[in-house]
Amino acid sequence: MISLATVGISGYARTHLRVLETLHAAGRARLAAAVVINPSQEPEACARLQAEGVAILPDYETLLREWTNRIDAVCLPTPIHFHAGMTVAALRARWHVLVEKPLAATVSEVDAIIAARDQCDRFVGVGFQDISLPQAQWIKGLLTSGELGRVRAIKVGALWPRPAAYFRRNGWAGRVAVNGRVVNDSPLSNALAHFVNLALFWAGPRPDASGTPCGCRAELFRANDIENFDTASIRFVLQDGVEVLFLGSHASHEEREARIEVIAEHGRVEWINGAYVVVSRHGGAAETRPLPRPGRYVEPMWEAFLTRIAGGEAAIGTPEIARAHAMAVELAQASAPVRTVSPAWTEVAEEITGIRDMAGTFDAAWRAGALLSEVAAPWAGEAEKGVSNI
Repeated sequence: MISLATVGISGYARTHLRVLETLHAAGRARLAAAVVINPSQEPEACARLQAEGVAILPDYETLLREWTNRIDAVCLPTPIHFHAGMTVAALRARWHVLVEKPLAATVSEVDAIIAARDQCDRFVGVGFQDISLPQAQWIKGLLTSGELGRVRAIKVGALWPRPAAYFRRNGWAGRVAVNGRVVNDSPLSNALAHFVNLALFWAGPRPDASGTPCGCRAELFRANDIENFDTASIRFVLQDGVEVLFLGSHASHEEREARIEVIAEHGRVEWINGAYVVVSRHGGAAETRPLPRPGRYVEPMWEAFLTRIAGGEAAIGTPEIARAHAMAVELAQASAPVRTVSPAWTEVAEEITGIRDMAGTFDAAWRAGALLSEVAAPWAGEAEKGVSNI
């Protein structure tokens, strides 16, 4: 039986812990150890784990030092700027790794992970959980087979309101860097990263590859008192010329569920997070498949991870797939400054700082496939229009 450890049991790590405890109870995997740096804040979880024989460890260094030959794999639902260092250290300890998204804060860190993985001959899965859904693989197959023709454009968008507490929940939320280490936390790299990554994956020319961003035009804004952006419109250009439009904001009082739209030569794909995916073929009937509700995407990913480390084949996010997302984040951050939205254009309600008529502006931009400034958003019209290429 495979033996596992997890680093962290708070925040989003609870989602992984729930799955790990289920696997442990079913006898499909053994949860051997958990790193808990805040046991006083998690007394019930610690007691529950210890009752099941799980060792509670004070830090990652202890796990590396004392458990190198006692576990097979580790789960890393840790802060973004810790991902690369922790993953490389785990690989050198001869562990397989499931690390949360984004894989790393920079492309160079992703490349360091890939090099360590190849050198140590271990598997790295990335927490872009949508990749493991059969619905996502169905769409990938339709696109790579050419059944829908050439992809012409892709749109990714959402309005996910977040209160001020969201940006105070830890020391890296909304930050560009912490103690000299790049974080680049934003809707693009964190909350909405799943959908950007999925769009890039669908744009890839092969079943296991993503499309490669090579340039972008970005408009980056902050309405909240943070270092990085909470609102953005970005037009990425991929190596094959496909354009991917991103529209996203946490500074809205109205919500728009995350969605992806793929416009292809012979049809269209619409993906609504937690609801459905529909494929419309020109001259044919539309086909709709339901999607799991949010929060239930992680189980298929864990099933795929266990299959892969056992030597089987299963769809899961890989460092190569995640590299395209890291490239998109770096391009966006480098291509334009983050501009502060004037307080004259914001309102605070229920602890959420929202940009006036953000929802109306978003809807107009989505319909037009346009940047925010291109639909005459008064607060966005003077945005820097930077262009970056790598």
